[in-house]
Amino acid sequence: MNFILKILAAVALVAIIIAAAVFILAHVGPSKPPAPAAPVAKQPEAQSPVPAGGASYRPDPRSVPQFTNTIEVASLPIQPTYRPINQPAYLQMLRQEGKTYRSVVLGKLSGRASKADWGLQGTAHFNYLYGLESTAKVLRNDGVTIVEERNFTKVQEELLVSEYEVGIELGERINKILSFVELFGERAFAAGVTSGIGAGASFGANAIRQLDGTTIPIKKGWVDMARNMGVFKDFPRIDPEKFERELRMFTSGTNDRLLEGKTVRLTFVDGQGITQIEPINCVLSEKERDVIIRSNFALDHYIFPDRQISPGEEWEIDGDVLGGFLDPRLDGKAGGKVTITRIPDFTGADGSISKRLKIPRGNIVVQDVGGTRAVTGQLTGITGILAIPDAIQVISSASLKGYADYQNVSTDHLLFAAKHTVRPKFEVQYRCTVD
Repeated sequence: MNFILKILAAVALVAIIIAAAVFILAHVGPSKPPAPAAPVAKQPEAQSPVPAGGASYRPDPRSVPQFTNTIEVASLPIQPTYRPINQPAYLQMLRQEGKTYRSVVLGKLSGRASKADWGLQGTAHFNYLYGLESTAKVLRNDGVTIVEERNFTKVQEELLVSEYEVGIELGERINKILSFVELFGERAFAAGVTSGIGAGASFGANAIRQLDGTTIPIKKGWVDMARNMGVFKDFPRIDPEKFERELRMFTSGTNDRLLEGKTVRLTFVDGQGITQIEPINCVLSEKERDVIIRSNFALDHYIFPDRQISPGEEWEIDGDVLGGFLDPRLDGKAGGKVTITRIPDFTGADGSISKRLKIPRGNIVVQDVGGTRAVTGQLTGITGILAIPDAIQVISSASLKGYADYQNVSTDHLLFAAKHTVRPKFEVQYRCTVD
């Protein structure tokens, strides 16, 4: 009987929240359901796997650290396209021997996402933040082969959720509970008990049924209050906290800190790309190896290959050139095309000159390199501004924005096969200094 009362109390508390939502609906009307949006990849929660079944969590062996010796990588299909530069002096200037290049990539994904495998369908307004900071010291550069030591100093991710829009869609399991609650309430009324938890829970069950299919705006503070009251303890399936944990837009692996604190020695050969990755006192996984390979080593050249081009002229680059600016956890090889235009130079107060580039348009397609060749995601409507100071000849700052459309989630993801749509906007800020 104590367990039954516990269930009834939880349903009654849910009814309190729904009653508050009904009050809002009576005054402002129901919110329109969110417009269909593009699917997006989300963050798994390794310690909270979903129950076994048709769409169950399956660990990805690529996340397991395994490489301690030098990795030969030149032939891997995920490598960007490296057309020969064939300018030794120029390449030595781009990556100067003895210099240290410190770079930071900060990204933000903002939008609204819905998860459809709950009893309560939820849409959350969110901001997902990610960052990757690294330092690279050039040990040797003869104009053809470059050897550098790269340390990944800090990697971070953060999810901020501001508001939910909850649509009540009753599944079979919830309907059974509500039927039981209604029956319990009817027996209470038949016995002449018109107040108390039995009658209150019966009313709450009826209220829930009446709101089936309705979308209701719910402030995050309401959800936090309901959690403090214990509503979700006995009904964890409808707790948005699970949704928050899983809503990691730019993460497809099980490790929240890929590469953090690790150091590698990289060998780059003109026309071939990165040929070797040597872990230094660390162990790398396949996913970490892919993060390193996907970042274009000669980014500063391939974005601005002809330094003599005049302002106003434009050219096109391959999408994989920008791989290092974007999500370090993208699964697959980046492709597509991005248009670059040179705009007037900027002159600083000290007389220093920086060349400026503009991205008026661009689309990047990320495609699985396996047998399926499935598109895992797209970045569309890309625009941006980049600056290249004459003093260092590399990109010192870049700002990109556009829309993200992630379409396929790997099998090690907690949301594998879940009905989840989102259309977020992305923003990326990049900074690089040379010491």
